[in-house]
Amino acid sequence: MPVLVILVETFRFLSACRRVGDERFIGCNSAIELKRSLNKIEELKGKIEELETSLQNCELQVELLKTNNKH
Repeated sequence: MPVLVILVETFRFLSACRRVGDERFIGCNSAIELKRSLNKIEELKGKIEELETSLQNCELQVELLKTNNKH
């Protein structure tokens, strides 16, 4: 791995351990847990979008069936 990449990743990690509010620090473990939680939220948002799309497709199919049954 190039040195520049390692430095960038190191600074990103250290910035996650930065000072917060009233002179408290976010511990590195807390920062890692926060990152995991944020990743999980993004994953769940993707699943919700997929479910919404599926629901819309089902609603369209129901409407189509209703229309076909009327004729």
